[in-house]
Amino acid sequence: MASGCSQSDSETSGTDMDKYTEHQRFTTYERLLHRLAMAHSVTLLRQDVYDLLGLISDWSYAHRRGNGELTDKEQQRGIDMELTAIDTYLRGER
Repeated sequence: MASGCSQSDSETSGTDMDKYTEHQRFTTYERLLHRLAMAHSVTLLRQDVYDLLGLISDWSYAHRRGNGELTDKEQQRGIDMELTAIDTYLRGER
């Protein structure tokens, strides 16, 4: 990770970082997979499948974004932001 980060710890506090416990992450992943399975095989809602796969793709990319140049906190903030987007979609707020 880059050592010359321009953001201080105080600038990154108050974001989605550390928002999710391991249990909350697991619960969100479980809900996501259940919703995807339902959209694919039960309700046959192609738009839901497309939307959910897009969210999964964004979450996956957040793990690789920055090409190793982000600090751990910056990387985690991006991952948490994508998890928040998934959680928001699953709650029907998107």
